[in-house]
Amino acid sequence: MNIHELKTYIRSGGILDIAIVDQICREYGVTSASELAKLLVQKGHLTRWQADQLLEGKSTALGKYQLFDLIDRGGMGVVYKATQPSLNRTVAIKMILDSYRDQGESHLAGCAV
Repeated sequence: MNIHELKTYIRSGGILDIAIVDQICREYGVTSASELAKLLVQKGHLTRWQADQLLEGKSTALGKYQLFDLIDRGGMGVVYKATQPSLNRTVAIKMILDSYRDQGESHLAGCAV
């Protein structure tokens, strides 16, 4: 992945103001996507998990939620720390594996922290 692609993922996911990203690129003379991701983590703009996801070309958005970190993974699903920007709150989101879901049941369960 190059810097342009990483910026596109950041912009499209609404993770961070792209002006901040551009400023860091100018200020530090960033030449690679991995270098940019590392600086964004060091500056507290991204979590390590978010940076890894973005560098792999994966989204950190899930519907109306912004995923910040993987809390735990188990036999039935995965739990993420996330925010719900519309309500300005932190939530935990559990995603149940398809093999454990009933037909028609939502695969997303959340609770405010």
